[in-house]
Amino acid sequence: MFHRKIRATRAAGLALALAILSLPAVSAQDLTHNLTSADVACNEAQLRVLLSHFAVTGPAGGNPGVPTTLLGSYSNRYGFYDGLLVANQVPLVGSAPPEQILAFHLNPSIREFLLNPARPPLPQISLEREDTASSYVPATSPSALTLYLDPTVDQTGGDARLSINNFILPQTGQTCNGAQATATKPGRGLDTVLSLCHTKFTEFDHKVFSILERTLRAEVLGTGSPDSKIAIYRAAGPLAYRIDVFPTAAPFPGKVAFILNLQTTNDGHLVSGDLAVLPTCPGGQQLDCTNSSLGVRLWVFPPLWAGTQVRQNAGAGVSITYQVGQSLPRSVTVLLEQLLDGTTWNP
Repeated sequence: MFHRKIRATRAAGLALALAILSLPAVSAQDLTHNLTSADVACNEAQLRVLLSHFAVTGPAGGNPGVPTTLLGSYSNRYGFYDGLLVANQVPLVGSAPPEQILAFHLNPSIREFLLNPARPPLPQISLEREDTASSYVPATSPSALTLYLDPTVDQTGGDARLSINNFILPQTGQTCNGAQATATKPGRGLDTVLSLCHTKFTEFDHKVFSILERTLRAEVLGTGSPDSKIAIYRAAGPLAYRIDVFPTAAPFPGKVAFILNLQTTNDGHLVSGDLAVLPTCPGGQQLDCTNSSLGVRLWVFPPLWAGTQVRQNAGAGVSITYQVGQSLPRSVTVLLEQLLDGTTWNP
């Protein structure tokens, strides 16, 4: 089943010209394509499953030394993924060591033959860190993180997992410090993640996904782990985006679901956005609603040069807070043009 879905994904890539011809042209007034409710539900379910297969450890394999945020989204219209693992600044605003980020992407491998020729061909997954978008630290730093992806059905762990980390690569001649930049493993546990929901994402969508990965940070309210995972994907309407925050301390897949409706110029310049919390889930429902047992404060900050700059002014960002058992908060306005001023990301 796994390899059939991988091949379907590849077939979609080989049919690039046909896919483009089948889509309406994206003009200055039409930066995104409308999605159906089924499209959105499929993306929501895929990212939820993918995030559930990730795990994070800190120095020497223990708990992370600082709160972490794992953000995941789609890297192109054919269902491949990218993301950021963030060792958060503590506190998020104030005098503190800067946050560190490990940028990565996840792709199906083109090789199916394994080392042992007696084993049947099996599709593989590659997890790679992106040096030009990551900041690295010594292996003993409190911000040292290892990202694991378990591709097995029952998540058995151990050697079956892929792993990368944010350790500085040692200089030639120096002792190896365990730095890991890439990993490839076979497995069938990501069947649904690597099937294709649709081919409607645009370049503008990917730009927004990437900007949100760099600007969204979450605070988990309550006891237990301060870590969180965030899924970023499209909503059904034009220029509408979904953000699901999964507190690690809450029973999975409990999440606080947000929606961000953007305002842009005709040529795609980001002006502002309206950020709101989706209502709580009615009995039994898990998609398109909020069902977390813990509160979450979601921040949208100006992007920083990770590993170098420190976030010291809360007034430069905006936040919205969901508290369990209380009325939903009012939506907030995100002044994206202002937040991205001084970057090259919003021409």
